[in-house]
Amino acid sequence: MTNTLKICLFLGLTFVNSFSQNITLSTDSNSAIEGETITMTATLDAAIELDSRTPLTIAGSSSTGIDFTTSFESKGEESILWGTENSNYNQIKAMQDGRQLILASSNLIIYNPSDDSQTTLSLGASFSYIETSGNDIYVYNSNTIYKVDISDYSNVTTTEVLTLATSQSFQYRISIEGDNILYNIYDGSISSNNRKTFKKEGDNDPVMIYQGSNCCYAPILLNDIAYQIESNSLYKIIDGSY
Repeated sequence: MTNTLKICLFLGLTFVNSFSQNITLSTDSNSAIEGETITMTATLDAAIELDSRTPLTIAGSSSTGIDFTTSFESKGEESILWGTENSNYNQIKAMQDGRQLILASSNLIIYNPSDDSQTTLSLGASFSYIETSGNDIYVYNSNTIYKVDISDYSNVTTTEVLTLATSQSFQYRISIEGDNILYNIYDGSISSNNRKTFKKEGDNDPVMIYQGSNCCYAPILLNDIAYQIESNSLYKIIDGSY
């Protein structure tokens, strides 16, 4: 059997100054047999102030690591895209448009890789958790979920999505897919079967899809299916049962 290997280059170059930049590609051979190498060189027609990025796409029936390998000087290197002075953040999420978010109590720190900008916005109140779905942002505490609108950085708004009863609290993080929310709660107002799972679809009222004693699972909403996961188990909720 003959394996085929096709190499295509998609070039994404970032420049400090606005000028035309051309790149020339060359190889020392158009084909190779097993055990031989091909060297590919990309040459810019002028010096630039930033590193150029040349993503390499390999297609065909050959398998990387089996039929061929790749090697280049920067392979495996890591670089810091952005950072903050505080290293204790664990609430980091990304939006569909590429912006990256850090929740820091009552502040939302936004990094935009398209222009390398960093902005800190006040949410007006302190929150413990953050989730994203597409370009939608949700923040919440132990019993209330809010949706955050940052379309205007000068006028950030938070809108209440749902609030639990005083005796209830979220168990583990919530899961969001599209505009649907899956969440587990502990209901302290009852002594038995006090573990509940709800699914909220859009603007509709939440619907309870499970009530029982099963404890300590994290909800996952995937392809509109409600899953519950722990360290070594994965369950699906079907007709009110795990």
